[in-house]
Amino acid sequence: MDHGATIDSVHPANGQNVLYRAVELQSLESCQNLMKAGISVDIQDTMGDTVLHVAAKTDAPNILEQLVQNSIKVSSNENFH
Repeated sequence: MDHGATIDSVHPANGQNVLYRAVELQSLESCQNLMKAGISVDIQDTMGDTVLHVAAKTDAPNILEQLVQNSIKVSSNENFH
């Protein structure tokens, strides 16, 4: 969180916050800690994907469950296949 970054800071090139990376790495503990800290779970990246989509693509059922329990909007991207 150096250099004025906040927990919800997003990467300018892809629109992803740090939760996306935690999901990609399938780090349940990191995901839980970020959600407890109040990170936004419903933002969409530049491709229109949410962290829920990333969790589904990386086959991370435990993280999917945590995201749903933390009130993520399941229908954030209607074009998801």
